[in-house]
Amino acid sequence: MNRVNKMSKIKYKQLLLALLLVSSNLFSTNVSAEILVLVHGFDSNSQTWLKHGIAQQLELNGWQNAGLLTLIRPGGDHFNKPVKLNKDFFVLVDLPYKAPIQIQANYLDNYLNYLAKESPQQAITLIAHSAGGIVARLTLLNNPNLPIWRLITIATPHMGSAMAEVGEIIAKSPMTLVTPIIGADSINHAGKLLSQLKREDPGSFLFWLNNLQHPDIEYISIVRLDSSWFDGDFFVSPYSQNMNFVRGIRQSQIILTPGKHWLNFRDGLLLLQILSKGNQASSK
Repeated sequence: MNRVNKMSKIKYKQLLLALLLVSSNLFSTNVSAEILVLVHGFDSNSQTWLKHGIAQQLELNGWQNAGLLTLIRPGGDHFNKPVKLNKDFFVLVDLPYKAPIQIQANYLDNYLNYLAKESPQQAITLIAHSAGGIVARLTLLNNPNLPIWRLITIATPHMGSAMAEVGEIIAKSPMTLVTPIIGADSINHAGKLLSQLKREDPGSFLFWLNNLQHPDIEYISIVRLDSSWFDGDFFVSPYSQNMNFVRGIRQSQIILTPGKHWLNFRDGLLLLQILSKGNQASSK
C-alpha cells in the first residue's frame, strides 16, 4: 500500500509539473507579444504609414503586418478584419479624418475593442500622427479598461494650432469654392474638427480634454523642433506637440526631431528605437 501511495504521489507531482510548464509557456507567449495600432491624422489615411516607409521598416525589424482595420459602416461592428497573429504585429486603421474628434474616436474605440477581444493577452501601443493623437487620447479616456500601455504621438497639436483657426474660418466662408483650385479642399466640411483643434482657451474642446485625468500609462511625444515655413512644422508649434503641457498627463518623454509636419522616413527609425527599448524593459 505504501508503495502504491508513493507511486501515486510521484505521478501527481509529474502531472502538476507538466501543467505548470504548459501554463507558464502559454502565459509567456501571450505576454511577450505586442500590438501596434497606427493612427493617421487630418487629410490622410492608413496608407500614409506605407507611403513614408514606416510600415516597411517595422516589417523589416520583426513586426508583422496584420493588415487594415476599416469600418464598413459608421457605428457598426463589421470590419475588414486583419490576420490574427500571436507575435508582435501592427495594424493600420482608417478614420473619417474630416469628422469631429468624438466620431473619429468612436471608430478607433471599435477597432481597439475588437483587437482586445481577439488578442486579450497582448498589450497595445497607440502610435498617432497629428490630429490622430487627439483622437487617441479621447479613446484612452473612453476605454480605461483596454490593455493600452503606451501612447506615442508625432507632431500632434495637444495645445492646439493657429493654422486650425485659419482653416476653421475658411471652412465656414465662401472661400470653400476656391479651395479645390489651390489644392486645399480637405478643409471643406471639416469646420467642426478644425474648431476642436484650435489653441485651447476656457470653453474650448482641447481645454476640456487637457484637464481630464488621463490613464497612468507611458506617454512619448515626438516633437518637430523647428516651426519655420520651409524646413519645420509650420502647422503645429513645438510647444503644442509636447504632452508635458497637458495638465491631465503626469509625464511624457520628449524626443526632438527635425522635419516638417508630415510623417517621414526618419520617424520610422525613431519608432524602432523606442520600441526596442520598450521591449528590452518589458523583458527584464
